[in-house]
Amino acid sequence: MAKILLGLARLVMTSFQKKTQLFALAASIFCYSIFVLSSAEAQVIVIPREGFPYCQPFQGSGPFDYTILGGEIRIPANQGLPENQTPNTIIKPFSANPTGQSLQLTPLEYWHSGYAIVDIPFSSEFGIKASFEYFSYGPPDPRGNADGISFFMFDADQPIDIGYLGGSLAYAPYIDLDGSVLQPGISGGYVGIGFDEWGNFGVGTVGEPFANWDPRISNSITIRGPEILNYDVYERYVTKKVNAFGIDYFPPPPLDADPTKWFDIDHSSVVRTTDCLLPGYRKVFIELTPKSSGIGYNIEITMLVNTTANGQQLVSFPPLIIHSMLPID
Repeated sequence: MAKILLGLARLVMTSFQKKTQLFALAASIFCYSIFVLSSAEAQVIVIPREGFPYCQPFQGSGPFDYTILGGEIRIPANQGLPENQTPNTIIKPFSANPTGQSLQLTPLEYWHSGYAIVDIPFSSEFGIKASFEYFSYGPPDPRGNADGISFFMFDADQPIDIGYLGGSLAYAPYIDLDGSVLQPGISGGYVGIGFDEWGNFGVGTVGEPFANWDPRISNSITIRGPEILNYDVYERYVTKKVNAFGIDYFPPPPLDADPTKWFDIDHSSVVRTTDCLLPGYRKVFIELTPKSSGIGYNIEITMLVNTTANGQQLVSFPPLIIHSMLPID
């Protein structure tokens, strides 16, 4: 089966339907391990592998074992932006920055993207358990809040070539209003999970005009599929009641009936919250279990959150089955 790499990316951008609030985002204590599910015995068997379990607290200045950091500054042209009055896209070098206590994926500035890739290929026949803390915070900004953070898997045999910025969250392509692809998605992408502040990760379908697209819904978690299926949206869960274009959207059952479990993807504090007992704390748990047929995964997403209104809550979203097959070596 294909070999897989994992990535974590943060995007801050402004363009059509991609507005931004100045948020610094840091990631801390990124851990994951691999396993295979034994259907005969119905139990999880942990697979020994050099580099696993990967558990990186991002302490110090780096470099970090089995970790590739990168990013860029990209300011689009011809959009009347104060940062770029030229007819050409401005591209500058940038990389996710170790602060000594965490990994800052983006600073408190516009137009930045940053990523961390776990450079330990593993077979697609294995499942994974991953968890990470993230801190998305900052003062209010008139352009709105954006964009989000993504967790993704991609083919390790492909060169590292992340997807577009802004609402694409480094995984999906940049899709024009007529459904054509203006910029490609991540090379060899298999699945991307977007924790979406602004709501554009679930917007846009290759080959479909704007009139047929789903609306932008802020505070949502969206799962997009593989490159071979045009990164189509599998599912989108909202994390709180959201009114989008006159329609109310609610979290999936049973969360829709329990407002104590509702939360924002980001937090408006001016400092990052590292204590799980304080409002603003966010931690993600992701489990991908290979199906016994060898085609696809079961995906489970759980978050530990702390809000001012309801304190600490463990929020589990409905399991999702991805039926598509990974590329074969």
